[in-house]
Amino acid sequence: MSGGELGQITAPTMFCWGIEDPFLAPAQARPAIAKIPGAVLHEVPGGHGPWLEDPLAALGSPPAIWPRRDSRPPPSPRDLAALSTLMP
Repeated sequence: MSGGELGQITAPTMFCWGIEDPFLAPAQARPAIAKIPGAVLHEVPGGHGPWLEDPLAALGSPPAIWPRRDSRPPPSPRDLAALSTLMP
């Protein structure tokens, strides 16, 4: 996408990026991410698919980044641990 197209994104956007991604380092992604209004870069341990390698680390901060739009409480550590058992 061009910089102009990235600047037109209006949806809340968070990138969960592995700090050891062999294809594109977070530092290389930052300039494009910065063009998306309000976008957040969440760097986590891992490679290209950090949410598959360590789901708990990948889920660690999004609730703090995005405001909740409903009255449900954020997931508990126990819920997150149970979720990780569903990952291959």
